[in-house]
Amino acid sequence: MDRLLDYDFLKDAFFEVRLAWRVMWDARVPLRIRAIPFLAMLYIVSPLDFVPGFVPIIGQIDDLAVLLVSVNAVLKLAPSGVVEEHRAAMEMSG
Repeated sequence: MDRLLDYDFLKDAFFEVRLAWRVMWDARVPLRIRAIPFLAMLYIVSPLDFVPGFVPIIGQIDDLAVLLVSVNAVLKLAPSGVVEEHRAAMEMSG
């Protein structure tokens, strides 16, 4: 649980979300991979849920987990050259 509160973890997670966002809009990435975050968002806003949203804390954590898994899937499944190109561009810009 301490890892979730770690500043570096939050900073890295935010970087990965931004990176996945950039990769997702790159035309060189197949549509089926670019659709993953949209499917995750569809799950998050859907009334059907593994753990209902009204269950305190756990109901929101499963939605966050789905979002983070979708970000990870985009970065793992997208062509590695495209991901590295966007990663380098982000690191150079600060």
